[in-house]
Amino acid sequence: MIALSGDNRKAAGRAAFNMAVASEVSGNLDLALEWATKSWNDYGNKKARNYINIIKARQNDARKVDSQMPGKKV
Repeated sequence: MIALSGDNRKAAGRAAFNMAVASEVSGNLDLALEWATKSWNDYGNKKARNYINIIKARQNDARKVDSQMPGKKV
């Protein structure tokens, strides 16, 4: 991993967070979780810490829907 200065590190954290949001919007919660985790773990983006929990809750909700309505995509 390349060492980044403060401003570059902050920008990289925001970029990773934005990738998480974009992944969620496109319906890929697994990828969204990866990006949010990267934003928090690698760059300390505090917004990402809360967003990780939101994504996990949405994944859990999707599993519940799938178990209640097998074969249906919501």
